[in-house]
Amino acid sequence: MLSIPNSQAAEAAIVNFYYPQKVYWLWPTVYVHPKYPPFRVKKILQDALLSADKILHDPEPIVIFTGINEWAATYWIAFCADNYADKYFILESIWTRVWFHLNRADIAPAVMRQEIYIFKGERTNDEAFTGKTPPFEQPEETFRSAAPFLSTRSPVKQG
Repeated sequence: MLSIPNSQAAEAAIVNFYYPQKVYWLWPTVYVHPKYPPFRVKKILQDALLSADKILHDPEPIVIFTGINEWAATYWIAFCADNYADKYFILESIWTRVWFHLNRADIAPAVMRQEIYIFKGERTNDEAFTGKTPPFEQPEETFRSAAPFLSTRSPVKQG
């Protein structure tokens, strides 16, 4: 039995994932580089869903291409499960299958990246007009303390 004080129950949106039915939907988002055709990526993601454990095949899992943002093509992978207690194990299984199927097709999931430029010196008013910038810091100077944590090898082949 679960006892929730009225003050908390009145302010909260409470969802019972067991009643009236045990089936619930999960909608993870997958990001892929937009250079890959959506029909191909959708097929790969659908195969990944159908090969995963602990998800229901009725209703059938679906893949929806939701568009392209500044850095990736976005896909919703939607599927049903019937045991909410296993939600995180199910998601782990799904993400493992998605990674496996994309990797087998030589596609890496997109990851948002940002570039940071570090300059030596201070910017002067003259530089604003000429477009010249101070010289770059040498990477070995800037990242020397982080060197043990940096790697130039990637475990996934980039597409």
